[in-house]
Amino acid sequence: MKNVLIIDYNVGNIKSVQRALEHIGANVTISSNPKEIERASKVILPGVGAFNSAMKEIDKLKLRKSILKFVATKQPILGICLGMQMLLDSSEEFCEEDPQPGLSIISGYSTKIPIKKIDQNQLKLPHIGWSKLHIENQRTKLFKDITDKDSFYFVHSYMSIPSDSNCLTANSKYGDNRITAAIQQDNVYGVQFHPEKSGQSGLKLLSAFLQL
Repeated sequence: MKNVLIIDYNVGNIKSVQRALEHIGANVTISSNPKEIERASKVILPGVGAFNSAMKEIDKLKLRKSILKFVATKQPILGICLGMQMLLDSSEEFCEEDPQPGLSIISGYSTKIPIKKIDQNQLKLPHIGWSKLHIENQRTKLFKDITDKDSFYFVHSYMSIPSDSNCLTANSKYGDNRITAAIQQDNVYGVQFHPEKSGQSGLKLLSAFLQL
């Protein structure tokens, strides 16, 4: 059985991630214990809500150092939605009122999705709905079973901009916007969509993560 730890920092849809992982046979631990995080074999960083609030919780629980120590073990870590944005250096969300640094594991930042009119219709935020992926890096093991028939569920207002374009592994479209759908740097993976809410497509991706 594959073991995976979900980081609990009081922000995120932990139970739905847990249920999806257990459905595909994973042994799931939910923890905010720094030592357990450092000793884990695989880690998932979920996230729903505001970047600054999430990073404050990470620092209040003294989890920043333990996450970085885990990354240094070269074991796989997956950031989901806000969790992906937290892997970066910063976010423009509330950046003037209450700036908070990200984990700075992958260089980059998140910015608000541009609102553009499409055929006289205004795009709405948050971006909520299903989208297909355009995979930029076919060698990414996370997408080994994903085809052009798969769609994934997105709920977000901000999108990630990695400094190194080589870290971009997949994108999707919202109106005329190209949205960063997935990033990777070595053993660090991030997806903007919610695999745990994406039906069989999401379960295939989570299964691939468990096999890394």
